[in-house]
Amino acid sequence: MEAPLSPIVEEEPASPICRICNELYKDPKILPCSDRFCKSCLENNFDSTSEDNEFCCPTCKTMVLIPAGGISELPSAPPNSASIRGSSRHFTFDETNDIGTKQVSGVDTSFRLPLDMLRFSLTNYRSSLDSLTKDSNKYLDTLKEACESTETLISKQAEKLHRNIEDQKEKLIREMTQKREEEEISIKQHLHDLVATEKHMATTIEFMENVAACASEVKFSGISITKHDVNQDHAAHSLMIPHGEDHRKDRISTDEKHGAKSLTDEDNHRSIMTHPHGSPHSRNGKKGVSFHIRDSKVTKTVPTRRKSKSYAIILARFKTDESVTGLAATVDDTIAVTTYSSKRCSIYTLEGKLIRDIYKGLIHPISVTSLVSGKLLVADAGDGTENMGLRLFYTDGEPFPSNLNISVAAWGMAEADHGDLVVCHPGKGKVCLYDRKGRMKMTLKSLDGKKLFANPRCVCVNINGDIIISDFERHCIVFFDSRGNFKSSYGSEGKGTRQLHHPCGVCADRVGNVLIADSDNHRISLLSPEGIFVKFLLTHHDGLDEPVAVCLTKDDKLVVGEWSGKITVAKYDIAPKAQSK
Repeated sequence: MEAPLSPIVEEEPASPICRICNELYKDPKILPCSDRFCKSCLENNFDSTSEDNEFCCPTCKTMVLIPAGGISELPSAPPNSASIRGSSRHFTFDETNDIGTKQVSGVDTSFRLPLDMLRFSLTNYRSSLDSLTKDSNKYLDTLKEACESTETLISKQAEKLHRNIEDQKEKLIREMTQKREEEEISIKQHLHDLVATEKHMATTIEFMENVAACASEVKFSGISITKHDVNQDHAAHSLMIPHGEDHRKDRISTDEKHGAKSLTDEDNHRSIMTHPHGSPHSRNGKKGVSFHIRDSKVTKTVPTRRKSKSYAIILARFKTDESVTGLAATVDDTIAVTTYSSKRCSIYTLEGKLIRDIYKGLIHPISVTSLVSGKLLVADAGDGTENMGLRLFYTDGEPFPSNLNISVAAWGMAEADHGDLVVCHPGKGKVCLYDRKGRMKMTLKSLDGKKLFANPRCVCVNINGDIIISDFERHCIVFFDSRGNFKSSYGSEGKGTRQLHHPCGVCADRVGNVLIADSDNHRISLLSPEGIFVKFLLTHHDGLDEPVAVCLTKDDKLVVGEWSGKITVAKYDIAPKAQSK
């Protein structure tokens, strides 16, 4: 039994005329869209040079695919037969062989649609579908990549925003902390001035008591004292001493620099002299205060305490096995020490107790510095020709895996802004700035671009970002700004107050002041952030012998390493941006 399909809407039957030349078909060819035209008409209208072999049907305007062999490979149609497009046609099926039988109304019913044409059309549609699928997949891949790129960009922007917020937060906390510290320092300085005034008054009272004890033949009563500040090292007092009905004006002079004091009668040229080392009028030559009153020839020596010239209070001293070459204060409030011929970096407490030795991967460590992250950076001289470079360690002694690639001989090191490293290369006579991966960014030079260093030994960076470098051979300290521009230099060879002799270690305090280990002058000098001399913190009078390294702990303790292997820990009173004397 036949099962008819739903009929297509019946249209007016088309004539067997080619719609291109308007004549009867000549060797008609059937397009995949079922329209048919003369072979010659199709060849005249089809561009055979087209790469995609596509052709637009003149009747239905459908883009169809022409076989690779050209128009000739299209299926042929019976001559002078009408186009089947638009005719009413029904399909029935034979139950025995499932072959479709076409019935056409109003046209030649003897025409049967060729099976080859149907296969050809199906192949073309399938090719079009494959091409569309490929294009869709391509567009989907492009869209996916765009989405991933957008997601990555948004993630980076969010991370950058978060980092900026954290930086602003840290900056605000740092500014508030610095302001509070400056206020505390100002209060401490005020208290220090009050204590100094009290000591000065106590010294004056002590002097007057000594004068009264020695002036057994001279009677002073109704004395009035007026203070005159002559300069920083000299102070004077005027005394009004009764003499009969008149009053005599005497002067007490105090020379803090030499420790001498004198009482002078300006009218009768009578004086009383004191000196902490005794005087020719002392019979036994003992140190003390020697008074000599010229009129009555009374001489008496009484014991007195010599004032210390040191500004620091020694807290601890201990000795290492070798000569100290490098020193750094860790975040754990301990001290990392490198010595001359050892193969390790040792960690000590401030009392001198050895905690641990760091030796993994080290051959000849010569200096050490503590980074902001808390890790220790050690300069290893290797065997002199190989295995030289910088090594990173945790404070527990374990090596830190790093891509820091600096494999040249170095000594002093310091961490600059943005995690950059300033490294001294004494053998090459230059100082270089490296990024976090060890790539050199610049070499520090003078304003005219000439070589500035002979033997750069140690380096530090203060709170202003200034880079301070000691030159061992040129006996000076060189200052650069945070961009590596030369600012100034301090010192010349000698033993004077503002001279240096083989300076080594340098460090900076929390307000930017600079401390220098002046090795062959056996002292620690303090400079202002501008590079102006302020005072000596420790000298050979305090037992200092050839200091080569210096650092400050986080609670402001001064640590000095000496070539003899001795390490001194002293109290350091920080002052806001010390002024030169």
